[in-house]
Amino acid sequence: LQEVLRHVLALGVRPAEQGEFTKRAFLAGRIDLTRAEAVMDLLQAQTTRSARFAVNQLQGQLADLLAAIRDELVTLLALLEVAIDFPDDDVEIFPAEAATVRLRDGIVGPLERLIAMSDQGRIVREGIKLVIAGRPNVGKSSLLNALLQEERALVTALPGTTRDTIEEFISIRGIPVHLVDTAGIRAHEDPLEALGIERARQKCREADLILFVIDAYAGLTDADRELYALINDRQHVVVVNKRELIAMEEWGGFAAAFPGQRVVAVSARERLGLEELEEAVYRMVLGEDDKIAEQMTCAPNLRHRAILEKTLAACRRFAEALAGGAPVDLLAVEVQTALDELADLVGLTTPEDVLDAIFSRFCIGK
Repeated sequence: LQEVLRHVLALGVRPAEQGEFTKRAFLAGRIDLTRAEAVMDLLQAQTTRSARFAVNQLQGQLADLLAAIRDELVTLLALLEVAIDFPDDDVEIFPAEAATVRLRDGIVGPLERLIAMSDQGRIVREGIKLVIAGRPNVGKSSLLNALLQEERALVTALPGTTRDTIEEFISIRGIPVHLVDTAGIRAHEDPLEALGIERARQKCREADLILFVIDAYAGLTDADRELYALINDRQHVVVVNKRELIAMEEWGGFAAAFPGQRVVAVSARERLGLEELEEAVYRMVLGEDDKIAEQMTCAPNLRHRAILEKTLAACRRFAEALAGGAPVDLLAVEVQTALDELADLVGLTTPEDVLDAIFSRFCIGK
């Protein structure tokens, strides 16, 4: 293979640059910039769901949504231009009420939905860091193994078995999850275990969500309360493990001990309650916008979001100016600003340095 490559290069052929094939397709007008970015999203997809979003964007779903918004803006601008050219006409060329409805339903509403989709899209695309924390011997490593559906972590009856973090990847309902099992947090003189405990505290500070594990059989101890005080200001789910060792009537006491918090009872050993736990994680991560995520077919990225917010700001300035009776030429300026922003988003007017930054993230070729 190296000999073939040497002969080909000797003929004047050069290796492809990062993202060169996709960039050429973009520059030739075969795809817009959102489709080009979708190629990289597809290559980097960590779950089936994030891959599906990338494929939908590559097939033009995001571009179609943006095109519909652009068409509405172009219609508004055309009416404004006519009103500018024929200022003395007796016919009302630009009715303010109709323009307000068109702006709300065809432009502002879709822009707001795309921006909301961006928040959820980042989670689906990039995932979250989920840290399992608790005092020693409450079943944190058993819970890791249960979620992974394999015996990844060593489990014994001795407290302090896990002395360092164990990190793995799972998918929870299409969300990439960087799962971290930590050493049991307690006061201890052993320097090696103390180092693991400090690393556990650091991982908790970095977490997007914490699974705070307690032992159902041992009950809520003073050590649990002290540790909970350290993490209760972070987003978390209380996981009552070893539920098979207590009667159902005892379960209510744990829920009452954590008012207003999500509390889930599981048995890591028996693999019980894991679906409920995954559902709690999913709801905690997506919050009140979980319905948006369920309906999403594509996911605008951070670059898209920044431009969409600028476009929305221009549209809101237009609405304020229209309500205030501003001259049509000033209204036209805001509509043109919104159009210019959308042109930047799809790559019609994107600066070269921005294009270089986007395509430099690609692997060689592609």
